[in-house]
Amino acid sequence: MLILRTAGLLIAATMLAALVGPASAAEQTWRHRPSSAQTVSREDVAAEIIFGRNVSARMLGQYRLYHKKDLEEYVTLVGRSLALYAPRPGLTFRFAVLDTDEIASYAGPGGYVFITRGALTLMADESELAGVLAHEIAHVVEQHIVNKLNIRGSEESMVSAFAQVLGGGAHTGGAASPYAIDEAMTILRKHGYASNEERQAFKTAILLCALTGYDPKGFIRYLQRVATRAKAHTLVIRSAKPGVTEQVTLLENSIAHWGLGEGNDKRRKSRFATAVRDMRRGSPSSR
Repeated sequence: MLILRTAGLLIAATMLAALVGPASAAEQTWRHRPSSAQTVSREDVAAEIIFGRNVSARMLGQYRLYHKKDLEEYVTLVGRSLALYAPRPGLTFRFAVLDTDEIASYAGPGGYVFITRGALTLMADESELAGVLAHEIAHVVEQHIVNKLNIRGSEESMVSAFAQVLGGGAHTGGAASPYAIDEAMTILRKHGYASNEERQAFKTAILLCALTGYDPKGFIRYLQRVATRAKAHTLVIRSAKPGVTEQVTLLENSIAHWGLGEGNDKRRKSRFATAVRDMRRGSPSSR
């Protein structure tokens, strides 16, 4: 079985050191820890990608895409800038905007990341967008859905692995079965992730933002705004665990622990405003 290893964490460590100076022992330990996805087989990656493609197809059966070329390219630019520091070289991350007022974001296995038009409308700058996308990237990096549903590939040839995944064979953990897809959608749109998975994703998101040069506090500002909007009964999808107050505390503690957010971290408010201007004016997407 061919093992894929990545230098992503080493690159991340180097970049973060340049941004924030000498790192604490605890920080060094976290950055050099084995990611849950750091050692996987080619067949496992193939199974994950195909499963993610099926989950994404189901998502797009429930939502329309917001087809605005400039906005799609902009969200992809921000997302892939963050994904450069994610230790998953076997994945090509893809980003898309869903045409709904719901305030939400989703990450399908294999690197398929969605954010809603409602979420973008609520944001104030690019660092907030980066925080949300980094959080979803983190769930993919740590394989939270893949591990929960035991999506695995065959130890045989790549062709055999693809055939088994498409057929939902036993060796793939039912990767393409309707049941597995239903379970993934339930996690994404209803139950959310477990508390420990969310905490892990929050910490990873903060580091991805810092490594890419964004203000890591942008994610906090967005979460606080979502909490305020939720109290006003605006539709907010996927109840998060832990709650917003605990989320913000966790993020603030992580930022303080790693000494982040004290430099020239970017918010890129003007660029964000330009990118979402037509959407906020109610310009229809091209379908």
